[in-house]
Amino acid sequence: MISQVTLFDGSTTTKRAVHKGKVTIEMDSYRFRDLEVLEWSMSPEHDVILGKPWFTKYQPIIDWRTHHLQFKPQGMKPVLRKEEVSGAEFKAKAKRHDYNEIYRVKITPAQPVTEEPQ
Repeated sequence: MISQVTLFDGSTTTKRAVHKGKVTIEMDSYRFRDLEVLEWSMSPEHDVILGKPWFTKYQPIIDWRTHHLQFKPQGMKPVLRKEEVSGAEFKAKAKRHDYNEIYRVKITPAQPVTEEPQ
């Protein structure tokens, strides 16, 4: 596919071949499946450029001062995953705020299954 982009200042890039595809992106513990994307070279400060259709569909809360997006999409649930870490590694990750939420869970050994006498 041959494409060019209109930049924020109104100028356009030179035409070039780009690849179009669908990807799954995870942000803020939410998974956005089958997003249509164009592969485009960008500066290292940017991971992705989201378009108006995406903002319209997902309605994120934007903090313009900190440049953070917060998601509360209707009908979407956060992606939960388990991770084994040592006690020291857990403390370091918690201190860096690597986790959105932390739950304390008490794990008890399962009782052996016994058959009823006949």
